[in-house]
Amino acid sequence: MKRILLISVILVVMLLSACVTTQYQPGQLAPTVTITVTTTPKPAPASAPTSTVKTTIASAVGSMIPTTGITYTAGSYPWNIYFDGTNIWVANAGSNSITELAASNGVILNTYTVGSTPWGICVDGPNIWVANSESNSVTELAASNGAILNTYTAVNYSWVNSPWGICFDGTNIWVTNSGSNSVTKLAVSNGAIMGIYTVGSIPEGICFDGTNIWVANTGSNSVTELAASDGTLLGTYPVGSTPRGICFDGTNIWVTNSGSNNVTELAAREGAILGTYAVGKSPYGICFDSTDIWVTNSGSNSVTELAASNGAILGTYTVGSIPEAICFDGTNIWVANRGRNGGDGGVTKLPATATVTSTPKPTPTITITYPKGGEIWHVGDMVTITWTSTNLPEDTPMSIYLWKSSGWGYNIAGNASTPNTGSYKWSVPNSIDMNQTISIGCSNILTYGHESVSADFTIVK
Repeated sequence: MKRILLISVILVVMLLSACVTTQYQPGQLAPTVTITVTTTPKPAPASAPTSTVKTTIASAVGSMIPTTGITYTAGSYPWNIYFDGTNIWVANAGSNSITELAASNGVILNTYTVGSTPWGICVDGPNIWVANSESNSVTELAASNGAILNTYTAVNYSWVNSPWGICFDGTNIWVTNSGSNSVTKLAVSNGAIMGIYTVGSIPEGICFDGTNIWVANTGSNSVTELAASDGTLLGTYPVGSTPRGICFDGTNIWVTNSGSNNVTELAAREGAILGTYAVGKSPYGICFDSTDIWVTNSGSNSVTELAASNGAILGTYTVGSIPEAICFDGTNIWVANRGRNGGDGGVTKLPATATVTSTPKPTPTITITYPKGGEIWHVGDMVTITWTSTNLPEDTPMSIYLWKSSGWGYNIAGNASTPNTGSYKWSVPNSIDMNQTISIGCSNILTYGHESVSADFTIVK
């Protein structure tokens, strides 16, 4: 006797790479939701800035917005930059020092000697932490007076090897070791090693999203997500070529890809790719100003401003030579310009005040074209599920699921995704439970807003 099964097809667009299987729980197909996006102190002596650079911002709508950038002197080869709530701190890779400048007027308050070739810098509140790449050490300084509190040095490179990026998670310090493909977690109270965790190849940039740690792996074109609580690997997600800088905007993760001249936006929730946006040449540093994303283009001596809401380019600003790092002080954008030869590029201060009307990204759509409804499929049949889509590139990962009324489901593609080619061949298996209603689907696991459902059809066993 034949048993008959009623089935419908759902197509769900997944902006999630195939390697993110650790982040997706089979069967968690959410209902359709309509998503609407609306783009909307220490005393410092008075002193004149080193120079003033007139900059023109080319907006996304073609208007030209004049602004004034001011460049201040720092040390040799200023490579990184950070704001401590009052002043600006610059890591000078060429002079093995840290320069402190007043955020109000750029006056140099002090210069402090640290380890060899300082790359990364961060603040834990009262103290400054610096990753010294060439001396395989981390220096802790008091932000109040620059006094060196501690220097944590690797013995036999056991916990740190060519440290590069550094960040604070509210409790601990995290350091990327570009020479050993790992990340070290240090207790902020005493520098004790809390853990060493393997990540991708040549990790550089690092940031904290409030819960987890994100690492840009320059040598493996990927981003690693670790649980800040215990260093558990939560996922590894492909991005563009040669990722270097990384930041969190309160909702999503942004990564600069210096080898592909673009920026990747990822959902912090599960690493799904939300968009890839072209910027200048060899983008490096990145920061968020509470509304927009700012990117240094080290190959074109400029900074690009993007709307965090939709990735639209709001402006391009000319700065100093080989801009590497960037930060926001609550009012202005600060850029560390590595410079050429003598490495005297200095730091540039730009007002974060440009307002540009941008065009929202077009909404993706999906329409299933087969099955149309009323078809009869038999166990063992090779069927081709087909769909059309708009505003979705061909490399957009699509996930196709078998969904049962009992609340259980699995990916019939046998992996996290399949390319958005418009079709997927599926051999109807004998293992289907015929005692409940089943649907096959593709959906946007990120926004749960882009899906298509076919009319009912039948499977005969």
